[in-house]
Amino acid sequence: MSYRTRGVLPVPVPAARFLPLPPPELVAIPHCGELSLAARPFVREGERVFLGQRLADGAEGCEPVFASVSGRVRTLTQTHIVVENDGLDERRPDGSACATADGLSPAALRELFRELGALPPVGRIVVVNALVPEPGMDDGLFCREYERVFSGLRLYLRAYEPARAVVAVGRRQQTARRLAEQCGFAPALLAGRYPQAMEPLLLESLFGGRVPEGCAVLRPEALCALSGAVYEGLPPVFQTVSLSAPDKPWNRLLRAPVGTPVEHLLRAAGEAWPVTLCGGVMTGLPLPARRTPVTRGLRQLTCLEAQEPLRPSPCLRCSRCAGVCPAGLFPALLRQSAQRKLRLRARELCLRCGLCAWVCPAGLPCWYQSGRKEAAHDVGAVSAAG
Repeated sequence: MSYRTRGVLPVPVPAARFLPLPPPELVAIPHCGELSLAARPFVREGERVFLGQRLADGAEGCEPVFASVSGRVRTLTQTHIVVENDGLDERRPDGSACATADGLSPAALRELFRELGALPPVGRIVVVNALVPEPGMDDGLFCREYERVFSGLRLYLRAYEPARAVVAVGRRQQTARRLAEQCGFAPALLAGRYPQAMEPLLLESLFGGRVPEGCAVLRPEALCALSGAVYEGLPPVFQTVSLSAPDKPWNRLLRAPVGTPVEHLLRAAGEAWPVTLCGGVMTGLPLPARRTPVTRGLRQLTCLEAQEPLRPSPCLRCSRCAGVCPAGLFPALLRQSAQRKLRLRARELCLRCGLCAWVCPAGLPCWYQSGRKEAAHDVGAVSAAG
């Protein structure tokens, strides 16, 4: 499969600032896998837990579950472990951190990553995807935590010994480029136009359409998790979320314990917009509920003004959607097949980038949202913390 790698939309790089986040009173930590298989928790209601303590083995498709705060277990549900935060962030008794990784063998590093739920994808060639994912997002985590990012990359190189490491950066990301060079890595400069940050397009852009086998793509947060596992002795129990709003020229970055209600982040940032997307303006979907907990996959919250819902008209057959599709598909046909409940193999090639809906003059949704009142996007069920 060959993709159109040039991209369509220019992606500006907004400034980003870290904001302090008050400790949440409750966290609802998900323990349900992608296949809706819940793990069996090791803890009981009323039991005291420590920051970084293992609470459950991972259900199928998920990593192990760890406590993101210290406190007492208030409620156990089929999908979440609700912990009442004592605000002390008391570490687990068996937790240990390393001042240096010099004494750890590659096998010991890999075992440490596994035990702390920080296992990265492995390949002969590792690609660090530092591109801004889509319009409205930023590279604030990469730029502010670059020391942790590159220390994690060095740990990865030592543990898995790949043949090559590539740091992909957009041409507009001047700060990210300078920091990569400062840390001893010559970045590969790409146009950085949306949706070039998506993995298939990223790899074809880097390798000229002939993607070698065994490529592993890592986001900066995955490398931060490796650094935290070794030098802090902590599993990845914190998630850095970027928050954008139409009245702010810069994004806010908030480092939240996993399971923190999203409304806690919005309140800390002083945002009360009527519409909040989990994700960016192109791929984000409406927040199911304001008490939806933060998960490890949630990197962006986008606040929007309320707008009158569009009333889609019939397809005009203008082919604009086919003209922008990076996979070379005809989204109008995919939409018709979805409405008729027909199965097409071409759907497997769709990147779900949202460009077809963005250019559609008839206001039609993407094929995977067709026929549904609300797109299914599991950012975590509404927590029992409410």
